[in-house]
Formats: sequence, C-alpha cells, structure tokens
Amino acid sequence: MGNDFQTFTTSSDNAAILAVADGIKSVDPHHLMTVELNYFESGSLDSPAWASRVGLDAAYSYPTVFSRELQEHNRSSVPVFLVEGNYEFENNTGNDQGTPEVLRRQLWWTTTSGSDGQIYGNLYSVRFLSGWQSNLDTPGAAQQHLATTFLNQFRWYDLVPDQNHTLVTAGFGNCAKSPVEHTSNCATSALTADGTLGLVYAPTNATLTINMAKFAGPVTGTWFDPSNGATSAAGVLAANGVQSLTTPGNDADSNTDWVLLLQANAGAPTATPTSVTPTNTAMPTATLTHCRPVSRCQ
Repeated sequence: MGNDFQTFTTSSDNAAILAVADGIKSVDPHHLMTVELNYFESGSLDSPAWASRVGLDAAYSYPTVFSRELQEHNRSSVPVFLVEGNYEFENNTGNDQGTPEVLRRQLWWTTTSGSDGQIYGNLYSVRFLSGWQSNLDTPGAAQQHLATTFLNQFRWYDLVPDQNHTLVTAGFGNCAKSPVEHTSNCATSALTADGTLGLVYAPTNATLTINMAKFAGPVTGTWFDPSNGATSAAGVLAANGVQSLTTPGNDADSNTDWVLLLQANAGAPTATPTSVTPTNTAMPTATLTHCRPVSRCQ
C-alpha cells in the first residue's frame, strides 16, 4: 500500500488508504500487508494507525540503510524488510549513483542489521526505458543472486545485529547515519544467539577486531567476495580472546567491500561455504520463508 505515500500525515488521506486496507483484510485476512510511506526515509510504523494492520514493516531509506533498518528492527513486532533504496543506474537524491557497489552496500548492511530481506530496483525495468530487455542481467542484479545463493547455505535468518559492537569491537569505522552511502566505512555485523554463526560486512578496507569469546567453539573464518561470489580462507580461530582480521584488499570489481563469515564448530550444524558461480539465469521469485525473531512469525 502507499508507494511514496507523502501525505500519510494528512488525516483524511491516511483514513482513505486505511479504509482500502481494512476492506481488503475484511475478505482476505491471511495475506501479508505492508505500507510504503515517505521518501527519502521512513518505516511503516511512522504512522501508528498502521501498526495493527501491517504484517511486514517496510523500511524505506536512501541514507545509510543500516540506521533505518536498526530503528525498525528495534521497534517492530513484525518482520522488517528494505522496501526501497537506491536503484541500479539511478540517482534520486544527488548523493549516490546506482552502482553495483552501492547496491551491495544496501544488501549486506540490511542483512547484518536485522532485516528479513530487501527489494532490488533497476531504472530500466521500473520505468521500462528503451533497451530494458537487454538490461535485466545487469551486474547489480547478478550480485543480488550471488548473495542469495551464498546466504541460503546458512541460518542467516537467526542472525541478531551487533548494535553495541560487542562482536566487532574495533575497526568498524564510523557508523553514524549519513545521507551518503558510497562514502560510509561502517562495518556492520551480526551473530546468532547460540554463538555458532557470525557475519560481518566491511564496505572498505579495515582491520576488524573480533571478540572470539562470543562464539560457542573454535571458529572457521571465510572471506566472501560479494562482487563475484568467490571465497577464501580467513583462518581457524580459537574461541577466546580477540583476533584481528584484515580485509583482503580489492575485490573482483576493484572495490574494497568484503563479507566475513565466522562459523563455530559447536552447537547447531553449519555448512561448508562454497564459492558461488555467477549465472545469466532469471532471478527467482522472492519468498519470505523465515522471520526473526521467530516470535514475529504468525
């Protein structure tokens, strides 16, 4: 519902859309409903009237998405997802070009900041510009697929955002909210409650100080290149003290963003991470199969 609903603060306008929502729910109470409110940043719960109606909280953010995702994660009783951010090939704010790097930042920041998913946008397909048919398997779209394939090897949906920097205790950069995404160096991280799985996204070269005591046992570290799906070993680490890990340098796109996967060999079973091979196959239909915490699942 909504879609850049700028006037939701006008009571008569909000009442009209709420009436449509209530009409739908009166005959179909089972399907998920959400509302997209104000650009350039909002969440569905910015309007208290929608709180009892939405089954998905839509975070809308052109500024650094981790700040809005964390805000919605902390206040929402329903799953949160990024409904809209920067589109590939587009620049709506004058701040960030819609490059694959910017889209990777959005994707991995949301993954490590309490989100249950995100929607990818492409200027060609959203407006059906001339040449849209040849701009479907674009680099940004392909890298979304790489991320999905990689994450589905693990219990990503159990990750809890490391909001107080107790997992990555140093080297996480400046995580203040910013209207500009492509210059932020904020490394976001998340960890499962049982200490068996951790994930860190570093958008720029950094030496990350990891609190190994947060893990349930010795940890196998793996670097994942989000630009081409390749993996490389980051070492086997004891579950005590701290460890400093430095990002491997440039990725395959000549940028400096990396994902660090940390798996403890105790507790819940873990998967052996494998490299992901880029393909030209069509993107699968998105399906919300998990929500976190589990108490949010209805």
